Amino acid sequence: MSDGIFKIGIGLFLIAHGLIHASYASPAPPPKPGAPEWPFVLTRSWLLTPMGLDAKTTRWIGTVLWILTVCGYVLAGLGFLGVPVLQNGWQLLTVAASIISLGLLIVFWHAWISLGILIDIALFVWVLKG
Repeated sequence: MSDGIFKIGIGLFLIAHGLIHASYASPAPPPKPGAPEWPFVLTRSWLLTPMGLDAKTTRWIGTVLWILTVCGYVLAGLGFLGVPVLQNGWQLLTVAASIISLGLLIVFWHAWISLGILIDIALFVWVLKG
């Protein structure tokens, strides 16, 4: 595989990984008998809800986190692809987006998002190992 195609693939992966976090903005599909619970819910959190935070506050915190994650990974991907203004900061953006995403995914934990956590950790380690 040529280096150019590999680079494009990594850049697009960063962007796609960021955009999948926008699923938190999508409404849950109508429940179907036997279907698993929708994982992208910001009105309840295993951590924030027991602390007494209401659904509105919990949603606000989650919304800020997913928006920052999407922006961070999309900008990192564009920087990795060579966009001049972002080219020198893609590593910092990737590390920041990974940390924010991990916070989001852990605070709003659901088993379906386990792969997302592994991806965040892998990207974080990849950038830091340089």
